[in-house]
Amino acid sequence: NALSAIEFPNILRNSVAGDTFWVAGGTYLPTQSTSRDSSFNIPSGVKVYGGFLGTETSLSQRSVVNNPATIFSGNIGVQNTNFDNSYHVIIFSYVDSTTRLDGITVSDGQADGSSPYNSGGGIYNNGSTQTSGSNPIIDSCNFINNLANSNGGGIYNNGTNSGNCSPIISNCIFNNNISNGSGGALFNDGSLGNNLINTNNSPQIINCKFIGNSANSLGGYGGAICNYGQQGGIINSNYINCLFVNNSSWCAAAFSVAFGSFFTTGYNFSSFI
Repeated sequence: NALSAIEFPNILRNSVAGDTFWVAGGTYLPTQSTSRDSSFNIPSGVKVYGGFLGTETSLSQRSVVNNPATIFSGNIGVQNTNFDNSYHVIIFSYVDSTTRLDGITVSDGQADGSSPYNSGGGIYNNGSTQTSGSNPIIDSCNFINNLANSNGGGIYNNGTNSGNCSPIISNCIFNNNISNGSGGALFNDGSLGNNLINTNNSPQIINCKFIGNSANSLGGYGGAICNYGQQGGIINSNYINCLFVNNSSWCAAAFSVAFGSFFTTGYNFSSFI
């Protein structure tokens, strides 16, 4: 059934496992108000596909490349300014691996509040404290012009306090995302494992492009990506056939490893600074 752009965020928030949404090209806001804590909340087991014209009768008829983009935007306030944008454009919280975001452009998140609103301008993926964690599939998405005052301008994976964040992120483009801490595009946080129950965060990053992202602060790590594990935390991340171009930071322009284990295969660097 067709939903209006105004109805969609609330229907999505109250959806249940097994629900699937096909979203036509256009720009969608998480709220019609100016409440900055408004986000697209995607429950566990729900699938959201973008890139439709609205005439398709099967998923295979969709063309993400050729059809108008489906944009989930945090630009809820005054247009062409960022100070009043949503803190997080999308929130996943303790979702399982049947949860899917596919063919969506995520833009203009502005995580510049107090914690937890200071990380994950594009997506805040919360798997903290629970070993089952939060493990969505994110495929064929673009992350553009998102900011975090702390960590993870594009995506912040919160697997802290013996939690677990192990998303599969594939065929995505991260462009011009900014962190004023570390991980301009992506921050994988496995810290505070209490030295008893190690977090085991295992994000898989496959066929992705990281272009022009930055960690701006003095002492910032990982212009594109930062993996962070401390006090018993572990990050085991795979990077397969990924491209890093013109990312920048105080230390480690492409990616940084801090206090945690790290595994990577098939990475591809190109002209990074």
